[in-house]
Amino acid sequence: MSAVKAFLKTVPPSAVPPAPWLGIQGVAEDLGPARGVRVVSVHPKSPAGAAGLRGGSDKNISDAIVAIDGTPVTTPEALAKTLNEHAVGDSVQILIFGRGKFRQITVQLRAAPELTGQSTQQSTQGARLTPKVAPSVAVRPKKPGVPNVGY
Repeated sequence: MSAVKAFLKTVPPSAVPPAPWLGIQGVAEDLGPARGVRVVSVHPKSPAGAAGLRGGSDKNISDAIVAIDGTPVTTPEALAKTLNEHAVGDSVQILIFGRGKFRQITVQLRAAPELTGQSTQQSTQGARLTPKVAPSVAVRPKKPGVPNVGY
């Protein structure tokens, strides 16, 4: 206990715990039998990548996140809000709709990777990983028809 107290005395008062990171970029989508956040891209070293989530521009191939821990997520903002209710290391149940079927996966959230040697806004492969808008929301370059958010 004394080691924890000593550590806490060294932490600056302005320190912020890392935000939970799923590792996707998505857009709101109505897929017929489901509404959710369609996965546009998946960071290969992310919890979403490890769980096998599929992204892409074709909604017939890419997955859509429909709910997290039973809470519906129909917009990127709702996804970010729901993720922000968790901490790094938490496991979450994600309801996915993809290729005409629902499935449920469990994902352990992590902190976004550090971006060494790069701008704090731009990462490799065009994905932005460092929060600028909100703790778990990552921003990426604006493309027509794709909102500026990732998770």
